[in-house]
Amino acid sequence: MTTQLALLALFGALNSGRVSAAAPTNPADRKAALAVCVGALTAALVVFAWLSAPALDTLGVSEPDARIAAGIGLLVVAIHDMLVPGPLPEPGLAGSLAGLVPMTVPVGFTPAAAALAIAIGSESGVVGTVVVALPALVLIVAIALLPIPASWQRWIARSTAMLAAIVGVLVTLDGVRSI
Repeated sequence: MTTQLALLALFGALNSGRVSAAAPTNPADRKAALAVCVGALTAALVVFAWLSAPALDTLGVSEPDARIAAGIGLLVVAIHDMLVPGPLPEPGLAGSLAGLVPMTVPVGFTPAAAALAIAIGSESGVVGTVVVALPALVLIVAIALLPIPASWQRWIARSTAMLAAIVGVLVTLDGVRSI
């Protein structure tokens, strides 16, 4: 998988519009929750990328097969994100813990993000996975901190989901082409 394709795939999987829409409305809680969310997303990506090679070896799955699975997972999550309304900040944990629920789980770290971390980690390692994820993580913070109306956040989330659906097909085809 090329770096550009990996970047677009993680951008779609870590849908910044949906994650920022799940942030608390209180400005102080929002900043603390964002810090927790970005830290938790980074930690999850690191763990899955670090365990990718041993996991794929243990399961007998090749890197192209992991890419195919990640692409299909991204396509399914993208279709869900297009059709299901965005998440609400409530109910969720209070204060900075809202960065864990609902921002990180279930909104940010989806099965597609996990599968992509494994696929990218098996090819590029932990550092490569984190470097590719950085623009998406920065965009989550930017969208959540800027005074963007809720209707625009929904538009950003749905547009990102449409892009993710296309990229999911491309990641799947990339895996098929590599076999």
